[in-house]
Amino acid sequence: MFLWTAFLMGLVGSMHCAGMCGPIAVSLPYRIGMQAKEETFLKILTYNLGRIMTYALMGLVFGMIGKSFFTMGIQKWVLISLAIVLIIIALFSIDIEYQSLKIPGFKKFNAFIKESLSLSMKNPSVLSFLYVGILNGFLPCGLVYMAIMAAITVGSVFHGILYMILFGFGTLPMMMALGFGGNLVSARFRTFLRKLYPVFMIAFAVLFLMRAFKFGHLSSDFDFWFHELESSSPDNPPCCK
Repeated sequence: MFLWTAFLMGLVGSMHCAGMCGPIAVSLPYRIGMQAKEETFLKILTYNLGRIMTYALMGLVFGMIGKSFFTMGIQKWVLISLAIVLIIIALFSIDIEYQSLKIPGFKKFNAFIKESLSLSMKNPSVLSFLYVGILNGFLPCGLVYMAIMAAITVGSVFHGILYMILFGFGTLPMMMALGFGGNLVSARFRTFLRKLYPVFMIAFAVLFLMRAFKFGHLSSDFDFWFHELESSSPDNPPCCK
């Protein structure tokens, strides 16, 4: 089932999260005075659940878009187009986060998110941690954009939401570890993992193309000829008029 790729994408790509969202996760005021470990754990978990809530919202929106593509019967071409986009990004090392800021209005929206984050991060309350997580989910992130592309291809609002939630849970182990142990991953190792991203993107492009083949005419033609051969076998001679 295609949904399993969501958790895998989040789990493997969470090293990217360590580089992009890690500074925010590490700098949050988790520990205040003689605060119990349970409360620290609750704050870290709440922050990450906030991110997953935003991903679920994205799954709702882009799941609706994906469903409309399936309703129109153009899912094959959507999959092929997304595969081509991923291959181009991978081959030409396009900075998705930077390019996304060129979208009209998105740069201002991103500035608003960052300003809200800086104000909310000073508040040590659990509710504030949830809000920070929700805002964090809206920051430009190539990995999240890849997950959104995949969520579009599932063809259902429910599965779009589920895909993004599973993706979020895939990032959870790394982000929880960052909250507890600080920046455990060296900058050199993060740089190495970022170099593997083109391979990761091409792998998903191939997966999209495989799904496009499923919806394509080739599989239908194969089934047609298979049934023709079966009906022409000695046990099932063709009818004569």
